[in-house]
Amino acid sequence: MTDFLLVKRNIEMNDLQRITFIIERDGMPSALKFANQAIRQYRRAVLSAKAKYGKNHTYRKRYIDSYLFHKEFYYGNEAER
Repeated sequence: MTDFLLVKRNIEMNDLQRITFIIERDGMPSALKFANQAIRQYRRAVLSAKAKYGKNHTYRKRYIDSYLFHKEFYYGNEAER
């Protein structure tokens, strides 16, 4: 169980680091645009019949976690749009 939490935290931390970097470099509007693109890409990767990695159990969980992180960031910052 501990390994799962560490993996989940690392995934979220990578996403958080990426968003933080974009905010610092390009500003909040660019970070929101990036998050919106990520939402669409991760969703497509998991739901598409042609998805190569999104159907694989190993990657699927990571894609869904990243999708949820970006969705929460995007809709949590609606006032910034």
